[in-house]
Amino acid sequence: MEASIIKNAQFEAADRATWAAAAKKALKGADFDETLIARSDDGLPVGPVYGRAEGFRQLPRVQAHLPWHIVQRIDDPDPARAREQVVADLEGGATGISLVFEGAPNALGYGLPMDEAAVRSIMDVIPVETTHLRVDVHPASRVTLDWMVPILARKRVDPSKLSLSFGIDPAAIFAGTGRLRMSIEALKASMPQSMV
Repeated sequence: MEASIIKNAQFEAADRATWAAAAKKALKGADFDETLIARSDDGLPVGPVYGRAEGFRQLPRVQAHLPWHIVQRIDDPDPARAREQVVADLEGGATGISLVFEGAPNALGYGLPMDEAAVRSIMDVIPVETTHLRVDVHPASRVTLDWMVPILARKRVDPSKLSLSFGIDPAAIFAGTGRLRMSIEALKASMPQSMV
């Protein structure tokens, strides 16, 4: 599927009745309830149809003392729309923001523009002391960090309250794109000895 097909698509809010109508259509009119096992065209079971969960059980984690983050991906090429999306996502309950820049292996043809003004615009609306911030791996990750340092300094944040993750990983860029911005020798020299 081409991304351009859904680029400007508008999706209406769907309630359970709308979802049930779509499910019945997909099941070719068969009745169903939450306990029904959905079946593929060849009659094989593909899984149960569940209702909305009332709550969820937190899975055990290696670092159980750290909070969970609900991280929203921000990758709109238009900085003004991206900024609005950050505000909406944080108001909607997100506790983390993942910035995906153009050229990132996971940008999928989108991505925030790689310029300081776009980074500053986004960072201005993120309450960094209460929001986990992740910069996904991309070819200019190091430059992004250089732009963010003065922004964080200007905000006078308490470093002990920051939750940051920077995608500065040449090996991941190489794995994702097949290209390096440095020689293999320089990459080896930049890696911890345990990885060489």
